[in-house]
Amino acid sequence: MRETTFVSYEEILNKTSPTPAEIRSVRQASGLSQTAAAKLIYSTLRTWQDWEAGKAHMHPGLWELFLNKKPESWSDRTGGEVT
Repeated sequence: MRETTFVSYEEILNKTSPTPAEIRSVRQASGLSQTAAAKLIYSTLRTWQDWEAGKAHMHPGLWELFLNKKPESWSDRTGGEVT
């Protein structure tokens, strides 16, 4: 069961876009490919690649969605990376 963590309204308002390194490291730690991560938040592969390359900034709301939807570890459930 996933533990729920609540943040204050002020923290959400003050949150800036994640860095490309944050996006990449959390995705990789979750065992997701770029394609799978993009699909998880209803985005495109190209957009995800732009976020990780620093060519575009991920909206904090999409980052929060990704953090809430990403599994603790897909590889634990499937025996390998999800594509």
